[in-house]
This record gives sequence, structure tokens and C-alpha cells, in this order.
Amino acid sequence: MTDGVNGSIASDGKTIVRALMYDDRPSIDRTGAGDAFASGFLSEWARSGNLKNLCDYGQCGCWFGEL
Repeated sequence: MTDGVNGSIASDGKTIVRALMYDDRPSIDRTGAGDAFASGFLSEWARSGNLKNLCDYGQCGCWFGEL
């Protein structure tokens, strides 16, 4: 789940992990940032399934989506 400036949080039912935003600079346009997060999250899920990596890749996708 994304949480705006607080980053994201994910759980597999046993473990909860958080990923913070990459930096706190203002974004130019957040349109599509959720879609970008989802694409990074899901691509890493298909590749490794590693819960911590899922959030990190999602945040990375989101960061690039806001440029």
C-alpha cells in the first residue's frame, strides 16, 4: 500500500516491511505515480517475490513516475 510522503508498506501475512521515499524534494507532477509504483512492485514480484525488494522497486518506479 502506498502512503504518500510516508513511502509504502507491504505484508505477506507474516512480515511487514516499509520503504521510504527516495528524497523529500517536491515533485513536479504526481499523475501516474501510483501506476508507476505498481509496475515496479509487480515486476519485482514476478522476478523475485522478495517482500523488501517489492517496496523498493515500487518506490523507484514511483520516483521516476514523478519526474
